[in-house]
Amino acid sequence: MIRLTGDFSRFSPDAMHFRLLYGPGAGDLPQCDETGTTIWPGGIDVWHRPPYTVRAIDPEGDWIDVDIFIHDGGRVTDWLARTQVGDNVALSGPGGKTPQSAPRVAYLGDETALPVVARALERLPQDARGVA
Repeated sequence: MIRLTGDFSRFSPDAMHFRLLYGPGAGDLPQCDETGTTIWPGGIDVWHRPPYTVRAIDPEGDWIDVDIFIHDGGRVTDWLARTQVGDNVALSGPGGKTPQSAPRVAYLGDETALPVVARALERLPQDARGVA
């Protein structure tokens, strides 16, 4: 789990996802121009933008917690190995919908899906039944 600190006040307690943005180096971060169009330094194709699940959010909007599956050859795993506490991190979001409840549910996924499955399970009513 990593904790990102900053201004997450636009994230509601139900915010599920965001995209981590990292580009070709330690250069400029994406910016919006006066029309609201995102300007991607080096072009959008050089930016990796994986989606992540918000595992926990500070009620005051000062931080979010994120689970990241560390594995050999993962671009984010390699990026995390180079990242230091205090580095700026770019992200977009929030996005996603709060999982709906039902009397019985099933969640399927690989290791990278564990954060969203865990978050969805935590939000189910006490009497819900199913498998994960």
